Amino acid sequence: MKVSKLTFGLFLLALGHVLLRLMIPHPGFMRDELLYLVQARHLSFGYASVPPLTAWIGRISLALFGQTIWAAKVYPALLSGIMVFLVAGISKEMGVGRRGLLLSVSAYTVGVLYFRTFYLFQPVCTDIFLWTVNWYLLLRILNGHAGAWYLLGASVGLGLLNKYLLGLQVVSLLVFIPFTPFRKWFGLRAFWYAAGIAGLIFIPNVLWQIKHHWPLFMHLQTLHDQQLVHVNWSGFLTDQLLMPFAGTLLVLPGALSLLFAPGLKSYRILIWAILLTFVFLLLVNGKSYYTAGLFVPLIVAGGQWWASRLKKEWMVWAMILIMAVITLPVLPIALPVFRPERLAAYYERLESKYGVDVGRRFEDGTTHALPQDFADMLGWDELANVADKAYAMTDPGKTVIYAENYGQAGAVAILGNNLPEPLSFHESYLYWAPRNIPAEVNTLIYINDELGEDVANFFGQVDSVGQITNPLAREFGTRVYVCSKPTAPLQELWQSALDRVGDNPF
Repeated sequence: MKVSKLTFGLFLLALGHVLLRLMIPHPGFMRDELLYLVQARHLSFGYASVPPLTAWIGRISLALFGQTIWAAKVYPALLSGIMVFLVAGISKEMGVGRRGLLLSVSAYTVGVLYFRTFYLFQPVCTDIFLWTVNWYLLLRILNGHAGAWYLLGASVGLGLLNKYLLGLQVVSLLVFIPFTPFRKWFGLRAFWYAAGIAGLIFIPNVLWQIKHHWPLFMHLQTLHDQQLVHVNWSGFLTDQLLMPFAGTLLVLPGALSLLFAPGLKSYRILIWAILLTFVFLLLVNGKSYYTAGLFVPLIVAGGQWWASRLKKEWMVWAMILIMAVITLPVLPIALPVFRPERLAAYYERLESKYGVDVGRRFEDGTTHALPQDFADMLGWDELANVADKAYAMTDPGKTVIYAENYGQAGAVAILGNNLPEPLSFHESYLYWAPRNIPAEVNTLIYINDELGEDVANFFGQVDSVGQITNPLAREFGTRVYVCSKPTAPLQELWQSALDRVGDNPF
């Protein structure tokens, strides 16, 4: 079968997406990647802060590719490539033509947001992908393809199993449907079949939440108290321009086109759903990237707007070149294309020379030398090596390893040299932490940034074996201690910690 030049070009672009993410330097696992790979060893229908889909994908990834840092990048990289065809499919459904399609896939390609999210093994890449799949299937339905209902139901169900945020897309659409001619959908059997498919896929996680007393609400409360409290409207709105970056040239006219252009009137429900979701996230102080699933329809509509004004082919390619040139200087903001020290120098130069302080604000509101995602990739190999050294100093049959947070625990579990899986009460580790410590255990390898009085007072001997020494690492200074000669059975210390934690893994 003959392949068109356009299809072949899209394939080459998609391949470029994949190769870029696999071939750039990998500083190390990002903290959350370690958590999801450990969750993949403990398959369940739910976890403390996320639904289970990422863990299930992680289990497949571990089986196919192993647990190297390169292997963790394969899945998000492949999704990034598939997104090229998905953006092209949305362009086709919206009838933007060849030039609009070229502009749309190019704007997606240069989006700073997409560089970062499709580099990390996290729920976010799947979330963006499934939001985009849902927009595509909705367009298919609007264009008269009734069979897309069933696929939409499956996509919504999987999206909710991946990240609850996708529920906003569903709710925002349902809010506006009664005020449009599409209210007739409520009378379609296919609509209710699709709802049933979504419910069947999602209900195992709902039952898991009920069984575990709704940890989702504890997570949301912790998120509000510790992270969202540092989000402000000005930063949120500014980030909406920075995330697509050069793609903003399409996003803004695309939003106006979906609102007012007569040729896009049939698809106006998309912009109302997008605006409702956007306003809601703004009002509740949502994180900036929560809007990540909203951009593709705007980009595509913007592609049509520009295509109708760029009358010559060379003008389209000139604009694509302009977007690429604009993006190149900010690529280190999106991806760790340099070594950490050079990245830190890049950010320092942005501030000192150009007065631009972007991307370095952590979720707790503090500012550091590197963005949080990049700082969270550093130090884990060093920590695992120190833990290896500490474990070699002990009697393995009488030793347990405890880490204070899931990043530390994940580093030991994934990067340690045949170390036993560490214990922790943080995040989902609480669910598989033992309730009893064997009586023969008399040594604790303790990992934290400081020792703590409860641990120090419980053991007759505490030796600091080493620490993370990279000052750019978020975990800089985290130490590994060997605690021995307990003054009482270790179960007493463990039980007191269990009593303090209760059912709260945060």
